[in-house]
Amino acid sequence: MPTVQLKHAKLFYEKIGSGESILFIHPPGLGRLVFQYQTELAKHFQLIMPDLSGHGESISKLNGESSIVVQYVEEIKHIIEAEHLETIILCAYSAGGVIAQAFTLKYPNLVKALIISGAYPKIDTLGLEWMYRIGEGVVIKDPKKLAEILAYSNANNESDEEKLYKHILKTDPAIWLRFYLDTQHYNQVDQISSIQCPTLLVYGERAYWIHHHKLFYQQKANMQIAFVDDAFHQVPSKNFLAFNHLVKQFVKSI
Repeated sequence: MPTVQLKHAKLFYEKIGSGESILFIHPPGLGRLVFQYQTELAKHFQLIMPDLSGHGESISKLNGESSIVVQYVEEIKHIIEAEHLETIILCAYSAGGVIAQAFTLKYPNLVKALIISGAYPKIDTLGLEWMYRIGEGVVIKDPKKLAEILAYSNANNESDEEKLYKHILKTDPAIWLRFYLDTQHYNQVDQISSIQCPTLLVYGERAYWIHHHKLFYQQKANMQIAFVDDAFHQVPSKNFLAFNHLVKQFVKSI
């Protein structure tokens, strides 16, 4: 796998396919393998799937000078520079969407388009707040148990679940917790209107505690909102056929 050496980390990422480049941003703990069902998109696009520092194969330590959001924004920028790309399409999932929005706000000229599954600019429901609190509590007390829960809820068969579980176990618990805490308290509401690139927001129709957050985005002309029927929050994994179809349609339309 390609690597990028930084002061605080050595980042590993997969690069497959050719064509328009899409960089995937994972949620806390899960690493790049949460997008294992998106590899089919390599038939149409070039996919760049990093393990952000503290996850998967990437070797790192916490950067105490800034939040994990700021740290990850800079890591993504270094990957884009290493690949000599003028622009990128960002595709993020859940809390990874906080990183994607922060990147787009800081480096708007680098982002051709933005795709987020389960987007929110801040936590605005008790349901999402409790998802965070439970995740934080379990990662402190029993990271292996949280790895089991996340692998089960983001895989479609035992083989994929085992691969994802082993990958999650490589996550540094301190960074895992920091990812939760920093995105939990991040508020991008006042900056949403500054995101001018074409944007696709995908929600599971049954994850009402997440898709409530569509209210922050739905008046923006450059932002499309799509719901996947009978789906919960884990759309990229549990409803990957629908999600991949939406990605292909959106990217080919911009």
